Amino acid sequence: MLGFIADQPEDRWSPCAPALFYLALVRGAVRREGGDPAARFLVERAEQEVIEARNL
Repeated sequence: MLGFIADQPEDRWSPCAPALFYLALVRGAVRREGGDPAARFLVERAEQEVIEARNL
């Protein structure tokens, strides 16, 4: 999902859409890890990988 967001032109998104997608990914990661809030770092790591792969 992060790659999809990064590949779309900014004018195709509402201002809050990327933040909502990010929060949904964080919530899913936290739930998958049994409620551990540190799971958000998994999403942040994945986000960083997308940014580096696309030289953003």
